Amino acid sequence: MIAVVDDAVGEVRVRRLWRDPKVLIGLCILVPLVLAAVFAPWLAPYDPKQLGGPSLAGPSGDHWLGTDFFGRDMLSRVLFGARTSVSAAAVVGVGVLAIGAPLGVLAGYVGGWVDTLIMRAVDIVLSLPWLLVALALATMLGFGFGTALVALVIVYTPQLVRVTRNSVLAVRDREYVLAARAIGESVPSVLGRYVVPNVVFPILVLLTSMMAYAILGEAAISYLGVGTQPPQTSWGLELSDNQQYINIAAHLTIFPGVAIALAVLSLNFIGDGIADHLGRIGQR
Repeated sequence: MIAVVDDAVGEVRVRRLWRDPKVLIGLCILVPLVLAAVFAPWLAPYDPKQLGGPSLAGPSGDHWLGTDFFGRDMLSRVLFGARTSVSAAAVVGVGVLAIGAPLGVLAGYVGGWVDTLIMRAVDIVLSLPWLLVALALATMLGFGFGTALVALVIVYTPQLVRVTRNSVLAVRDREYVLAARAIGESVPSVLGRYVVPNVVFPILVLLTSMMAYAILGEAAISYLGVGTQPPQTSWGLELSDNQQYINIAAHLTIFPGVAIALAVLSLNFIGDGIADHLGRIGQR
């Protein structure tokens, strides 16, 4: 059987997607940030934990982004903070996808009591303030970067479950899916060939947002002192440690803040580009 999916999301051409202006802008911002995170040990001019420099010095030839109260080089700390934030986005993104997508497909395709059980759990988690849930989980599991990521995966997964489930509901009763069932194709085959390919792009749109939220969430949790712990660094921890010097050394909070904004903006651009491309496909 040849499945003809006229307006399905699976027809999106990835090659055209890469040409979308928003996607290109997002990648132009995101790729340098990722490269900076990966190569931070070689790009950083100093050890981010090295003391002894001038205290609260402004940007100069020796310290391009200045130094903090302890004389540590801010450029080095921002670069190593990028490793934390990029890792948070990647780990939370993979975790949310690995848990949320299968649950959403299961709820949408099987339906019945399975759908009811999964969606009631989703509704309960979504009804609670995400930051309070994340802080409570991080507090119970113990302070640290790893527990912050576990908390973020738990609070963000329900959103992906809901989107995946709704996308599956939109395609499971289409003619090509019903025809595949009628000729006796197995459930894994139907899901793999006709259902999942048509829900990939809605998932990608939300996943980019989830990764942006992960950066913000990790920064917020670290800012409040229950995420990344010294001597490690993150952009949120830099904001927390240096907020008291904002009147005399504003650069200490400006640079980490700008880094967070750029990372989130880049992912939002990519997500918007995918959504726009998805909308154009749906209009055909």
